Amino acid sequence: MINTIKKIEFNEIFKNSDQMFTNFFILKYSNSEKFRYGISVSKKIFKSSVKRNKVKRQIRSILYQYKPSFNKNIIIVVNKKYEIDNFLNNKKDLIKGLNKLSNLK
Repeated sequence: MINTIKKIEFNEIFKNSDQMFTNFFILKYSNSEKFRYGISVSKKIFKSSVKRNKVKRQIRSILYQYKPSFNKNIIIVVNKKYEIDNFLNNKKDLIKGLNKLSNLK
């Protein structure tokens, strides 16, 4: 089961965490007892709420397929380039970033 991060924790992690960059995402992370995630999609990048929600659904589906086994709080911040490329490349990029995170201690 994958849990989401609550708003108060989300803000704390967003401000006070390490980060890693991929082509389409910024992954902000901190250590935790179990894997939890949050997704941030800016209104500046995606003006339409329909597009923002679509991106969030896509990221959630990737996380449920990937089933991370490491213990970290992760906030996935979507980059501008996400919209330009297709879903499969975005998926590969996120999984590559999650694999790098799983190797970090």
